[in-house]
Amino acid sequence: MPFVATMTMGMAFFMLALFGPREPLTPRAFWLRIGAMLGFFALSAYGQYAIIATDLAVEVPANLPPMAYLAALVTHTVIEAIT
Repeated sequence: MPFVATMTMGMAFFMLALFGPREPLTPRAFWLRIGAMLGFFALSAYGQYAIIATDLAVEVPANLPPMAYLAALVTHTVIEAIT
């Protein structure tokens, strides 16, 4: 059920962008908002990828660095789902 929350947040942000007030932005404010949005997305997406990766019993070498280990789990999960 973690995907329901992300979809709800996405729909809320879409409606805010569609019906929100139009205001001119300086380049600095634009990049600040882009950075905040990407940071928020990374925080919400990382938890979902971790849930998907740890949900399956996949054999991956344990001596990998943490991010490489998570990437190997997610990649193996995607390949298994396709085949």
